[in-house]
Amino acid sequence: MGKLVAVIVVSAVFATMCGADKVEVTTPMGSITVRVETDEELKEEVNLATPISVEARIRQDIRVLRNKYIPKIPKKKDRRVAMAILDELEDLTTLLCSYFEIPINPPAIVRPTPMSEASFASFITQLKKESFAEDELNLVRTVAVQAYFTSDQVCQIMRCLTMDEDKVEVVRVCYPKVVDRENAFKLLNEVTFSDSKEAIGAILK
Repeated sequence: MGKLVAVIVVSAVFATMCGADKVEVTTPMGSITVRVETDEELKEEVNLATPISVEARIRQDIRVLRNKYIPKIPKKKDRRVAMAILDELEDLTTLLCSYFEIPINPPAIVRPTPMSEASFASFITQLKKESFAEDELNLVRTVAVQAYFTSDQVCQIMRCLTMDEDKVEVVRVCYPKVVDRENAFKLLNEVTFSDSKEAIGAILK
């Protein structure tokens, strides 16, 4: 029964990107067919090859939604609700993978290369030119789609923003792209209030 539920949940996540094309995914539980988007722009964005890891594919789709499409939602309240839903989907993905003993991290991970000093300095310069917090966050989201960061770089980004809640959002966007997560505890020092530290702590977990 548990395996059937897992297949249904995975299929439901993929079905949110419904279109005419289908991809057959072979899993230890058998083969399942999932629908995929036929729009050419989205194909380029999410790389619709048959996924090696269902978990990796789900997390990839969540990143695309979080970094590219949710920022386009006009109302701030609706964006926060959408972000909360994605956070819940990530937690459920982790729970399912743990239940079926699917490894969350593959062995022998090669760390991506973070932004170079020159590129990061240019990014920070542009970030400081933005007048509004929402514009700052949109710039961070845009850069985070392609770039990777060190924990110290994320700390520098956080220092460019004033409000704790915006700094927490920076962590939410950038932490998945941090290459030295063993140093991510430094991010806790960049906010003032205890509830902000708790929110960051939850993201780091």
